[in-house]
Amino acid sequence: MWLFLFFDLPTHTASHRQAYRTFKKELKKLRFHRLQYSVYIRCVTHAATSNRILEKIASISPKNGKIQVITVPDAAYQRMMHLEDGQQRNHAWSASMLFW
Repeated sequence: MWLFLFFDLPTHTASHRQAYRTFKKELKKLRFHRLQYSVYIRCVTHAATSNRILEKIASISPKNGKIQVITVPDAAYQRMMHLEDGQQRNHAWSASMLFW
């Protein structure tokens, strides 16, 4: 299964920008990969792992802004269409590439 994380964080002040940078660093530590500018994904194998990651995201989330996370089954992820510059592309990542 895949976790899709979407966020919209303020960057108006220096403290907001620092919180934004810290949050993105923590996402990388949690092995999320950037799909688009404020959309990150991660493949997980078990619901228990997903729950631990969701708890961690809640603990590292900045006080300001919006963060949404949705769980997507593998079959639904495989049906996702990827268009780049008007051309259909292969999936950027497969589950096997995201396990280390």
